[in-house]
Amino acid sequence: MAQLFLPLLAALVLAQAPAALADVLEGDSSGIYRCEVQHGIDDSSDAVEVKVKGVVFLYREGSARYAFSFSGAQEACARIGAHIATPEQLYAAYLGGYEQCDAGWLSDQTVRYPIQTPREACYGDMDGFPGVRNYGVVDPDDLYDVYCYAEDLNGELFLGDPPEKLTLEEARAYCQERGAEIATTGQLYAAWDGGLDHCSPGWLADGSVRYPIVTPSQRCGGGLPGVKTLF
Repeated sequence: MAQLFLPLLAALVLAQAPAALADVLEGDSSGIYRCEVQHGIDDSSDAVEVKVKGVVFLYREGSARYAFSFSGAQEACARIGAHIATPEQLYAAYLGGYEQCDAGWLSDQTVRYPIQTPREACYGDMDGFPGVRNYGVVDPDDLYDVYCYAEDLNGELFLGDPPEKLTLEEARAYCQERGAEIATTGQLYAAWDGGLDHCSPGWLADGSVRYPIVTPSQRCGGGLPGVKTLF
């Protein structure tokens, strides 16, 4: 009977400790973990498969830096098929190596940004040490960027191959003619997080042009992986 319920107990332990897990499970931490459950003098263990998914990213519309109020930030993430990120999600992304020297809204109405390598204009409130900078709870009418979180792709994302370059409206029509719809920025980030790598820019639903790079090269946006933005 204990053997039968061990996976459930392990799942319960995982579900009840999200804050502790955020300290150890990063974006590349998927795998098989051994969970030990102790009750009185009895203890048992079993292996549990943990899949870590989801991606945090900074979002702004076009080139307009620091243009969102708190409510506008929430709406912006929803428009692109994502959610405004929580402080825990941003911190987990930071532990996984994420860095962004731009202040952005989070779901608790705080404004923060993650820094791996402190430098001029990116010191924040931590006296030159790496970490997640925190402005605290901010007036909801103040303007910043926003950190969004995307997890589920809900379908397959693919790059179309039209015979010639398209305008945004032509790109929408191209997708509709093939029984699809133009992808959102959130969907592209989720696909990139799932391994999509394509060195060809394409239109997205918000009018931006981006492309996902998993294996970086100088001809494809430089030496770092990520979703590259043209405009």
